[in-house]
Amino acid sequence: MRQLLSLAALAALLIPTGIAQVRTEKRHSLKAEEASIVKNANANSPKPHSLTYANYELTTNVVIPAGQYVDVESSLDYSAATSVAVTVRSSSGNASNLSLVAYWSVPEALYWNVVDVAEGTDFYYSNVGGARFNVYGNQFMLRLMNTGTAGVVLSQVLVFVQKM
Repeated sequence: MRQLLSLAALAALLIPTGIAQVRTEKRHSLKAEEASIVKNANANSPKPHSLTYANYELTTNVVIPAGQYVDVESSLDYSAATSVAVTVRSSSGNASNLSLVAYWSVPEALYWNVVDVAEGTDFYYSNVGGARFNVYGNQFMLRLMNTGTAGVVLSQVLVFVQKM
């Protein structure tokens, strides 16, 4: 019963914020079918090497072909978190071609939903950058989209959880 009440409270908070709405004002707006994807639907994504610790995950050697994406699904529990900070380092020097897309869900849900998107064109440097995302569920997946015409090679992706 307590879990059901928690889920209902979370839904009451998230529904008015437009969780699965597409943001069309962005230069690289998501298509409607990308805004709410079925969990575990992208089994063909390359599996980079990941290390998980108490409050962060480090993923290395992420290769994203031109015009494609890689999903990095976190195994951390975000139920006590307020935000998540993500940083990327491109060994190919073209991090400005990235879009960092924050997907959120809960175990009972069938779909991932998008709330925030950070554009690599906003990064100060061309090879490193990051973003902070608010937490909208206890499961997090980061979609790294390459919007450029050349591949992006990320030597590291760091996901750090900010706890309450």
